Amino acid sequence: MASSTRTTDTDRTIGADEGGGGRVQHVLGALGEVSTEAEAQVGRTVGDMRSSVERANATLRRGSDQTLGIMGAWSVGMAVGLLLAGASRLLIIAALVPAAMVAGVALERMDGAARSGRQAAA
Repeated sequence: MASSTRTTDTDRTIGADEGGGGRVQHVLGALGEVSTEAEAQVGRTVGDMRSSVERANATLRRGSDQTLGIMGAWSVGMAVGLLLAGASRLLIIAALVPAAMVAGVALERMDGAARSGRQAAA
């Protein structure tokens, strides 16, 4: 009876990669370049987001109480609508960010009014 040897795809792959140290170095180099580019992009994105939040906060502080109320109600309404529509939780939370900013400005105004009232009474 003659014996036959079979080679599989795995055997061929292992045999081909025995001298493939250069491939690994190439892949690692490419990953390093991609991670460096991603790090730079994340830095720019965070900087842009920070300046956008600062501008939005300054706009909220200049707005009237009625404007703040409308913006807060719109934000909460949008979040409730997204919730009822079955949107993802992340999107719902993102819709509530303006409401949180409005609440922060409103609390600061109430605190400032309370402080000025106490100073006037003293």
